[in-house]
Amino acid sequence: EEKVFGFCSALELFNLIFVRSLASSVVFPKLCFAVMVYLHFYLFASLYPFHTLALASAASLCAHIMVYCLNNFEEPALRSDPFAHTTPTAAHPRALYMPQLSPSWTVESAPLWSMFYLPEPPSEFSAEAMRHISDEEYLLP
Repeated sequence: EEKVFGFCSALELFNLIFVRSLASSVVFPKLCFAVMVYLHFYLFASLYPFHTLALASAASLCAHIMVYCLNNFEEPALRSDPFAHTTPTAAHPRALYMPQLSPSWTVESAPLWSMFYLPEPPSEFSAEAMRHISDEEYLLP
């Protein structure tokens, strides 16, 4: 159904734009996945009674999860230490990182803070790998 696809697209867009802190990136996908499992279980287990109501309840529950993550995870993360690697800033907008495979591939690959890779916390990487992010932060005007 195209309404479910639109709902999933809205979740992906919110995840791309607003989920930037470490706690939010752990909580938001798991809770929204649980809501989507509930929705699909109901859609496939019934013979079309109240499908729109089930979608509306799933959408309202995910909207509540979105507001919860923004208020409890993203806003406090923005007020924390701006030089920490787990704080979202303009230089490193994500708290989870993916190492680049080769320094010569910087043009071809996505930046280190990209959400398009499987992310890992900054403590997994050496200080040399994280130094590049600190250098970018000092270059900002």
